Amino acid sequence: MRSPKFIAISLGIFGSLLLMGFSALSLDQTAPNLPLEDDTATIDCSAQDHNRHPDCAVSDQPTWVAVPAVETAPKPKAQASPFQDSQVKAQLQRVADMYEYQSQFPTYSYPIDAVNVRQFIPNRHIPTTLPLTGLGLGDDLSLELTLNKFQFFWGESIEATVTANLGEDSHITHADFQLVTADGKAIFTQGVAQNTVLAERHASTQIPLSEINTPEEQDFYVVAGIRSANQSDRFEIRTPLKISHNIGSVDGVSSSYIDGSHLVIPVEVSLKDGGYYLLTANLYSQTGEPLINLNIKGKFSAYDDTIELKAHYSALSAKQDEGPYHLGDFELKQLPAKPGAKRGYGKVPDKTFDVQGYPFKDYDQSAYVDPKVEAKVEFLRTLSVSQG
Repeated sequence: MRSPKFIAISLGIFGSLLLMGFSALSLDQTAPNLPLEDDTATIDCSAQDHNRHPDCAVSDQPTWVAVPAVETAPKPKAQASPFQDSQVKAQLQRVADMYEYQSQFPTYSYPIDAVNVRQFIPNRHIPTTLPLTGLGLGDDLSLELTLNKFQFFWGESIEATVTANLGEDSHITHADFQLVTADGKAIFTQGVAQNTVLAERHASTQIPLSEINTPEEQDFYVVAGIRSANQSDRFEIRTPLKISHNIGSVDGVSSSYIDGSHLVIPVEVSLKDGGYYLLTANLYSQTGEPLINLNIKGKFSAYDDTIELKAHYSALSAKQDEGPYHLGDFELKQLPAKPGAKRGYGKVPDKTFDVQGYPFKDYDQSAYVDPKVEAKVEFLRTLSVSQG
């Protein structure tokens, strides 16, 4: 199953193709022909002063003088619409099919599976890899930097590991780690001595955020520099992360209930301030199979102690699982109300909670319909069958 992001990118691509099609159609309007003129003219030298007119011959006989002809602009060839290509039509049809399938589900209750669930697990750090090509060292050499997670709170420790693939005998002889701000200012440096990484291709350290005193910022980088036994140069790699103060927490899950077409799951929260928040979590089967990604975005006050996630019947029935379920992979994020406004993350439990399920017959089984999506699907199908 393709992710919604894939569909959004595909639509952008075919939107560009559509603009290309319109541009191609405009070329059918060729420039009007310029008026034709005689390409020769005569001068009667008998009536001219030979000394003043250079085109007159010594004799008084008239002479033909060539005048450059005015050339008509060549008519451009009409270009066919890009949507007449059979491969493009087939791609449009496939995009329409996938988009139509995914449009059966609201964005706040979207089915997931074992293939794409990693896209919906928050606070997962994706290792940064730096290929060392073009340095005369070999095409398969690289560095990799990994953190234990992506988002941290002040007071926690960052676990960073750098791995070197620099060919034979490439064990690290020295490594140093820095925490730098977005503008490049180093606010922490930690060196790793040779004897701790002897004969190893990786080096690790912990960066204690409790020992760092700096104004709150959201964007930071961990920078790792290494030297190896078989290379004279120092190599450096960096990876992004976020550090914030705690803006609240997810404390638990209350009893679920049915409301029309939805399974409503109240999530217990504590918010330090009112504002705009995003809460996400993943619903799993009793056996651990990923079922649905749930999310809600809205304005909440510091007095709100629950935020309700809603699983739509269409998504539950597509997974053919009536429950009970497990709910986990939480993320609580404060969103800026305007550019530059306060933002941050909440602490979430590193476990799952039990959620009661209900028979499908107890739900309002009306299909989810989004008129805007239906119009887009119809438009894509029109393009895929157009004859031009």
